[in-house]
Amino acid sequence: MMKNKFKTLIVVLMVLALGWCSCTSAGTFVQLPAGPDELPLAHELWLQEGFGINSQMKNAANLRPLAAGERQRKAVSIMDLNNFFAKHGVNTSRAEDTSMYSPTPLTSLLEISRRIEEALGRTLDGASGLDLGAGKDLRVSLFMINLCGMNMAAVEKDHFISGRAAAVLKGARAQGLATDTNPVFLPETNVFDISWKEFDVVMFFYTQPHDEAKAQEFRDMIEKKAAEMKPGSILAFWFTPAQVMFAWRRLFPHLKGVYDEPVRIMDLERDVCLMVYRPPQQPSTGRAAAPVNPDSALSAI
Repeated sequence: MMKNKFKTLIVVLMVLALGWCSCTSAGTFVQLPAGPDELPLAHELWLQEGFGINSQMKNAANLRPLAAGERQRKAVSIMDLNNFFAKHGVNTSRAEDTSMYSPTPLTSLLEISRRIEEALGRTLDGASGLDLGAGKDLRVSLFMINLCGMNMAAVEKDHFISGRAAAVLKGARAQGLATDTNPVFLPETNVFDISWKEFDVVMFFYTQPHDEAKAQEFRDMIEKKAAEMKPGSILAFWFTPAQVMFAWRRLFPHLKGVYDEPVRIMDLERDVCLMVYRPPQQPSTGRAAAPVNPDSALSAI
């Protein structure tokens, strides 16, 4: 009996050790939540699914991306968003260009928003954001609008995904999670065909075409568009661990990372690795910037 218990203990320790190595090999490890008054959504989901019983956790305060008092918050909580996405959310799927779409866990977006604010040196309240490849449920845009107070433009290229996102947006407006002008939704639109100059933050759960030549062309276009962004703006991209395990330094060589290595954010659903970049500095041309077209859909931002 003792031998069996000892063997079990050894196996558990080995599994924990392997898990720790895998967490740290792709960058900085982040354990959620960030504050003592923030209940991890994963724990709340455990309770809902019957995997655990803890009345103190179940009655805890609403989740928030920052501790109480740091921002004037709206009435919407992360659990409101979770309930909405439980009805309207989607699973991993493949787009027409062979890239894969996977929804970002809401708990991961808590840490992502905190890191973005850290890089900007300000809160996200009132900031403008571009949701690149917004996906079927617009979750990044809806999260940033309701929990961070951002003005968002959500751009989706894929025809089928755009149709699904339009239906989700209609539901979000009906529940007060979106308005007619926030987010600005641009369906079936190539994000490289619009200006990035207006935005404080460009956000992207990174995906790329399966073909490597097209993938490289895609990354080159991102760097080219980043070069037109205004001073002080940033790009926040998060990846799967496999995408950045060995190649994160080579993905965007012309963009300067705010952090020395990817920040790995752990979640029960899936892990993501966050990289925050600053756009390359452009030399001054001595010419005035072109005026923004007031008829543009982005003028609502």
